[in-house]
Amino acid sequence: MTRSRVIVGGAVIGLIAITIWLAVEGTTSIGIAKIVGYQHYGDERGIVVFVGVGALTDIAERTVEADAKTVKVTVHVRRPSGSFPAYLIYLPVAIPLHDGLGDRRVLDQDGVDVKDLGVFGPPFPTPRP
Repeated sequence: MTRSRVIVGGAVIGLIAITIWLAVEGTTSIGIAKIVGYQHYGDERGIVVFVGVGALTDIAERTVEADAKTVKVTVHVRRPSGSFPAYLIYLPVAIPLHDGLGDRRVLDQDGVDVKDLGVFGPPFPTPRP
């Protein structure tokens, strides 16, 4: 093989790889998850918000805007394109807080109060026979 054939072959393989990557990335969309409630830790070091997401949806990122009276949480999700079964999954998303929650209200991305679901705890262990 000549050197030019190797270079052309490598360039073609690179273009194919880029095309595949763009096709996969282009089929997903970024959206905002619906926050349905939150729980707080006993020591106020953070909260856990519960979001409703569809099948094959990934948590992309979370943002927190806090002031003296409120904590506003936004959870961004990545949704694949196409059709999937229409069912809802509730996922917990940990939100660390620098100053603790205290008496502050928790708001969703639209500024609406989020329901307090109590204290967060790990699941109970399965009883052994």
